[in-house]
Amino acid sequence: MLLDGFAYSNRLRNIHPGEKMAFSLITMVIGFFPSIYSCGLIILIIAAAVILIGKVPVKTYLRLMLLPVFFLVASLLPILINTGVNPDSTLIYFIFFKSTIGITYNSLIKSGLLFMRSMALVSCLYFISLTTPILDIIAVMKKLKLPDILIDLMFLVYRQLFVMMDTAESIYVAQNARLGYATFSSGINSLGRLVSYLIIKSCSDAQRLYTALVSRGYEGELKVLEPSYNTSIKNIILIAAIDTVLLIIALKTGGTIK
Repeated sequence: MLLDGFAYSNRLRNIHPGEKMAFSLITMVIGFFPSIYSCGLIILIIAAAVILIGKVPVKTYLRLMLLPVFFLVASLLPILINTGVNPDSTLIYFIFFKSTIGITYNSLIKSGLLFMRSMALVSCLYFISLTTPILDIIAVMKKLKLPDILIDLMFLVYRQLFVMMDTAESIYVAQNARLGYATFSSGINSLGRLVSYLIIKSCSDAQRLYTALVSRGYEGELKVLEPSYNTSIKNIILIAAIDTVLLIIALKTGGTIK
């Protein structure tokens, strides 16, 4: 997977995962404050850290950031566009079947804030995904004393994603070689067969995986090697400084969470 490849090859790979996760989670909490300025700064700071320090390609990061934009635009349209509004208080409006449909100043501000907040939170998640391998995340979760069943399920689901993607790619190549996607109708039929086979195979693989774990002495906790990291006081001070500035800006420009 693309994210997993960068997680192991980026320049922030050797920084303590606890520091990166703390920075991401604290910054994410600050992103919930209703301030478009702090959310914009979060997006810029995360982008600078990932691109300039982590050396993730700009085009790759922008492509990843564009993925949730389409879903956000579709979900924010009902907030942006209102019906039955007063034409005097709208920025843009038109009449449709004797009903006034338009964009008000408040709806524009609200939808803009929700968009910036969502992108800020997504960027925090990308920071973890692009800079921290899954084994490091699991090691931090173990130190936080999270339930073993939760950690094991996350690890197994993460592993199963790779298996499913590899299987789906192999099936797609075989179908495409036999002109399975030559026409629209044949493409729909091939896609349905691919999805149905993936569901059946995923259930079968999960059962075989559990059987293999039990036969090897699985007792409710997966044992993984935990790499050792050194805590950096410099990084902790930098994280505290950045998040303090972001919190002050959020409080000064947005106030409390609404």
